[in-house]
Amino acid sequence: MKQRGMVLLGVLVLLAVLAALGAQIGMRWADERARDDEEELLFVGEQYRAAIESYWRSSPGGVRQFPAQLDDLLADKRFPTPRRHLRKLYRDPVAPERPWAEIRLGNGIVGVHSQSEAEPFRRSGFTLRQARFAEAQRHADWAFSAVTGPASAASAPAFVPPPARSASNPFLPPRSPRRHLP
Repeated sequence: MKQRGMVLLGVLVLLAVLAALGAQIGMRWADERARDDEEELLFVGEQYRAAIESYWRSSPGGVRQFPAQLDDLLADKRFPTPRRHLRKLYRDPVAPERPWAEIRLGNGIVGVHSQSEAEPFRRSGFTLRQARFAEAQRHADWAFSAVTGPASAASAPAFVPPPARSASNPFLPPRSPRRHLP
């Protein structure tokens, strides 16, 4: 009788240890999944930002425009043969059940951001363009916008591109080399 009780106690202890290990592994797996989703969010957000910039840069007739809807990035019908600025409309990896929140300037979309209220894991290692993401309190604060600075606010009256081309701002064409006169 005493032996059966010890075996039963041993089995119960083993089950408790296995349950604790399973919970630990499950939590680590969930954290790793969230980190992977954040990486995908950074990639997809940059795809949208680059597509919006491409749409703006390729505006015909010298009048720069932002897309009125995200579908315009798939088939830019301002040309006789529609151009593609984005391969497909990506889902939001951290909030797949919700659509992207659009950042608008007038009637045009200048960027997107997630609608996730979850706190990001990543706090460093961002590109220069994404430097402000380090202080974000939630994924929704990670805005992927083709417009930077005060003009990116939805209430801004007009788009004003920054004065110089840099690695973080491809809006302006490269400067032509200066010619020295003799």
